[in-house]
Amino acid sequence: MYTLDRDLEEHVTELSDGFVRLGNRDTPFTLQGGGDKRVEAAQFHQTRDADIQERDELRNEPVTRNLDKWKDNPQKYDFPHVDTIRHEKLKQRATEAEEFVKTVDLISKVRTEVNFNTDGLYGQYLPGPEVLEIGQDTFDFLGYRTGPVLAHEVGHVLYDAVTPDAGHEENPPIFETDQQQAEARRISERLHGPIPESDIDGISSSRMSESELFAEVFTSLVIEGEAAGRVAPNASKRVRDTLVDHFELRIRLLFDG
Repeated sequence: MYTLDRDLEEHVTELSDGFVRLGNRDTPFTLQGGGDKRVEAAQFHQTRDADIQERDELRNEPVTRNLDKWKDNPQKYDFPHVDTIRHEKLKQRATEAEEFVKTVDLISKVRTEVNFNTDGLYGQYLPGPEVLEIGQDTFDFLGYRTGPVLAHEVGHVLYDAVTPDAGHEENPPIFETDQQQAEARRISERLHGPIPESDIDGISSSRMSESELFAEVFTSLVIEGEAAGRVAPNASKRVRDTLVDHFELRIRLLFDG
């Protein structure tokens, strides 16, 4: 998995309200900053009952940068990085997915704090030795921090497990319909911003490969399950059903726990 590169940097915009956005969609993963409005939103959030604050921070609702709109209905909307799911919780959920693939003997080791020599590489799955490598944490856009990166790499492990014949003509695709494919792309752009065009004519970006899209949908299912079902109901159901069919009840707790 790669972080921001020259193809994405051109899509980073400083907005007039103090936010910095990757791409043109407001999501918890593509917004940074927030300036005085974020400070005011955090102060308002602290006036809410503690149990309401805690419950609200366990799920991602549609985000709005409109402070008044959010104050009027903080149960329906989230203000970015105020009542959206915190990175610590995302990482905890990703770690539960890591523990699952360990218990079913799909990986032998996870190396963290890896200093990759390849520019922009934040995590990778090495199928031969069955090792996950996760880079050092960053204060980059949230989708590129270690929690989502870990969940994404676990997604690659599970993709290999459920598609041993991937690439063969007779092997059915994971995403069976154009709708599922479009929703999987929507999730990818939600987590990691616009999908750059390939430098090679006729070749899609690597982020549009089936394994990458599967890993992206899996990431969203694990770290923000309710939002995954809202943003990409068909793609989420397809990935979830594929995994449950393969691993049966053992994997359900990742989605329902």
